[in-house]
Amino acid sequence: MRQLVIKPLRSALSSVLGGQLNLDEPFVVPEIIKAQAAAVLQKYRTSALSAVPLLSEDDVHGLCKDLIPGQSALQLVLLQLMRDKKVCLLQRDDERLVKFVQEGNSHVTPIGDTDIGIYELQKSEKLLSERLKSGCEESSKLTEEARSFNKAGNKNQALRCLRRRKLVEKRISALQGKLDTIQGILERISMAETDRKVVSAYEIGVSALRSTLKDVSLEKTESLVEQIQEFCDLQDDINQTLSGVGISDLDVDTDDLEKELNEILQSDEADFPEVPTGPLITSPQRVHDNKALDMSGLMSSLPDVPSASIMGSPGRPTVPKTNRGASPQKHPALFQ
Repeated sequence: MRQLVIKPLRSALSSVLGGQLNLDEPFVVPEIIKAQAAAVLQKYRTSALSAVPLLSEDDVHGLCKDLIPGQSALQLVLLQLMRDKKVCLLQRDDERLVKFVQEGNSHVTPIGDTDIGIYELQKSEKLLSERLKSGCEESSKLTEEARSFNKAGNKNQALRCLRRRKLVEKRISALQGKLDTIQGILERISMAETDRKVVSAYEIGVSALRSTLKDVSLEKTESLVEQIQEFCDLQDDINQTLSGVGISDLDVDTDDLEKELNEILQSDEADFPEVPTGPLITSPQRVHDNKALDMSGLMSSLPDVPSASIMGSPGRPTVPKTNRGASPQKHPALFQ
């Protein structure tokens, strides 16, 4: 394998590069470096450190340790990001500072005094937080020691632990005050940065409105509204004119129409029944004097009472009228 591949490859590269090639020297593939640079930038933007504009190189290495384990590979990635104007590097004292491009910007801005001041404040905040945490742990430890000495009967040692705890608590109070001050300053800086972005957005909005309303004026708008109203009125007149078309074009005589209407009315009257000429039968009415029924009109309309005897039906014999108190008499025809 060494004879077939490595030696011919080394000789070819040596002839091209003009020198001896060290086999232990690493090869750099630009495409891989670019891919890793994009991954590091995405890792920074999705992390909690994205709100911090300036980081140390150690913080960046700790953030991307799962992507780039080696320090030399990280140096190559940072150089690629600096070439793409995505990061800015600054060597300061014994540390190297890295500033990433903020989301929404195309390239990173140079590291200024404001960035360094914010970095120092954040560094002090981190240091005070660590010391405050250590002081709280020391205070808890002294409390437990005082309790243990008291149980063992060593009261003097217990009091000594409590005295030390008082000093630690005083130091904790001072550290907490300093930490609150630094956090308040950082909060104001963050609010100022937010206000700056809002003002910048306002400026962009005003510029966009100015360019949008560049060819629009109040006189032009009023003229357009008047033209629209004129066209609307013209359309209404046209619709009103078109709605009257059709009736005036018919050549119809009004006298002929009235004659036809009279004929229709006469034909309708011919279909009515004849009016009766006899007296009308009215319903019985009450006399207003004694509120009795007036039967005169009803009796006059009844037919005459027949004078001949009433013939009974063939299957039913007739029984003559008798007095109510008399006993019934047998008719001779019924028993023959």
